[in-house]
This record gives sequence, structure tokens and C-alpha cells, in this order.
Amino acid sequence: MTRRYNDFWGRGTAVDLVALGDRVRGLRRGKEWEQADLAARLRITPQRLSDLERAHGGLPPVDLLKSMAVLLGSTVGFLIGEDEEAERAAAGAPLPFRPLSGTPDEEPFGRRLARLRRQAGWTQSELAQRIAGQRTEVSRYEGGAGWPSGERVIALAQALGVTTDLLLLGDHPPAATPFARAALP
Repeated sequence: MTRRYNDFWGRGTAVDLVALGDRVRGLRRGKEWEQADLAARLRITPQRLSDLERAHGGLPPVDLLKSMAVLLGSTVGFLIGEDEEAERAAAGAPLPFRPLSGTPDEEPFGRRLARLRRQAGWTQSELAQRIAGQRTEVSRYEGGAGWPSGERVIALAQALGVTTDLLLLGDHPPAATPFARAALP
């Protein structure tokens, strides 16, 4: 099942939910984890993980995608099919690190979004138009008052001309997200 998420100009990003599930399953099996093992680390039910691996229920929330990527040693971009190094990651090869100057380690998402928006020379209203949203929505994300949905993250990344991983994790991804931190020894 493929879902298309459109940006303001009608360009779509297809997220193949079956492929997403296959990637998660493959990476999980590569670590020799059962569904229950990964589900416990993610603090979700094994049924929720099973649904995700079978493409039931749509695109997972951003925080869950981030946690899965960290725990599975992958990237959000690879999981949603955006990453050009997908074949390398699937083969177990390390992903190259490509820093973009100016991003401090562990920069909060809202600050990163505001910085990228300003680098593009846009106001909050202009970015909101490009993602078919409202200025208050962009303001809420930049102020740290909420996380965008997976669909919105894709639209924001496309509008800003960056990958979802850069948008979510920055140039120097943290060792783990809050979900993953609790699951790590």
C-alpha cells in the first residue's frame, strides 16, 4: 500500500507503507530481535509493531519513526524510502556522515526548523503556505509546543529542500531519542 503525501505545489512523496514495514522487519531480524523485543524497546505493543510491519494503520508518528531508526541503527529517511543510501543500509554498510555547517549538537527541532526557514528567507506564513498549513502551526512547531505528523515532516523537509533526517535529527544526531534512551542499557 502506497500513500502519497502532497506538498503545496502538488508534488507528492510516495511513502510505500509495505516497504516501510519490510525495512523495519528486515532491520529487526538483522539484530535477531523478535517483534516483542523491539516493541518493548519502543514502548509500544507487539500488536502495534506487527500492524506497522504489515502496513496497517498508516505512517507512524515522528517520535516513533525516530526511535525506530536509532534502535535499528538506521535513518528515518531509509525507513520511509527517502534515503539514497538505502541499499547500503539494507546491506549493513555504515551510512556516510554529511555534516551541514551551523547546526549545534542536539539542537531542538523547533530551533532547527526556524533556522532552516530563515535560511530559506521565508516568514512563518510563507513556510505555512508551502506546506498548505497555517502560520500558527509553524509557530507551534518552532516554539516546541508540538510535533508535526509524519506527513507534515515530509512536507516541511521537501519545502525546505532537506532530508527528513536532517530536519528531525540535525547534522549531529543524538545518541538516542527519549523512547530509545529508555530502552538502551
